[in-house]
Amino acid sequence: MEFTRLKRQEDSAAVDERHEQRHEELTDLLVQIGNGVVNLTTTVDSHINSNTATAHHQGQVLAEVARGQKRPLAAVPPLQPAPDLRAGRTVKKLRRPGAPLEPDVSLALARDADEEYGGRHKVKHEILYATAMEPELLSKRLVSKALWKQLTEMVSLLHVSEGSPGLFGSYVIKQVHDLASEEAAAASRNGVAVPKLNSAKRTAINNVVTNKADVYIRQLSWLHGVVPRIMETPAAEATAEKMSTFKFTDDERKAIDEAVTAAAILAKVDIEDRIYSPNTARTSGLRDVLCTLAVDHDLPSNVGHMLRSPPFEERMKEAKARIYGRYEVSPAPQPPAAS
Repeated sequence: MEFTRLKRQEDSAAVDERHEQRHEELTDLLVQIGNGVVNLTTTVDSHINSNTATAHHQGQVLAEVARGQKRPLAAVPPLQPAPDLRAGRTVKKLRRPGAPLEPDVSLALARDADEEYGGRHKVKHEILYATAMEPELLSKRLVSKALWKQLTEMVSLLHVSEGSPGLFGSYVIKQVHDLASEEAAAASRNGVAVPKLNSAKRTAINNVVTNKADVYIRQLSWLHGVVPRIMETPAAEATAEKMSTFKFTDDERKAIDEAVTAAAILAKVDIEDRIYSPNTARTSGLRDVLCTLAVDHDLPSNVGHMLRSPPFEERMKEAKARIYGRYEVSPAPQPPAAS
């Protein structure tokens, strides 16, 4: 009977691992699609402008021949970039006060408009239009392996360094992006022409935070109650390099196994579920258990509150102090005071 139960657990674990891997692959695919849409927009813009310039040049040559002029073709004016025919339309579609937030403007024009706007108002909006994702955003998915190994990888993301994917860095990037979006909207209300936001990138950032960062933080908050040592490093010293060396002791791994089993029993998980075996338990199963406990037993699950409270509060502040300045957005320009 015991052999049969273990065999069922292993079979169930194999199926669940495939489902978990598929879920992670779909999440990553959403981010890749968002990036692809942005890159495609830039490529199409460049291609259209190039073709327009070539056609313009050919038209000049044909016109010279048609008029029967004797000068050699070399005398035809050199190739000059033809004006983007959409530019005239786009200028009219730049957002006016009270107009929709997303007018129809190309990424190239958005960058030009933002450069001009930023020069006049001393703000940086590159995060709204850049095609690449910021390096602080989480990118890789967790590989399916023993629960304690996956949790070790999660703990390594609790760093405050700039330029490396991390949990707090992902939240800082979202904060800056949200603030930049609000500033752009405020500028429009104050009569400043504002280009279209990169909606594909905004979606990608939201997906990273919702589908990865929030899920990890909830599990790490629970883990801190089991192994407080995961947050013992002072915030100023919790660099990516330092956190990458974290390892659980044998006693801590045993404590994790016991805590997971207790949580699963409290959540009334079927006794044959793979969450009960250290060899087959995964973070996806722990996520489901914690979700059940949040609903049925009021287990804390508000990520915003977690980031504003110990043990994450200090590291969140440290990460913001280190990363925020790279993407700082100034307050929106205000209209002249009424005389």
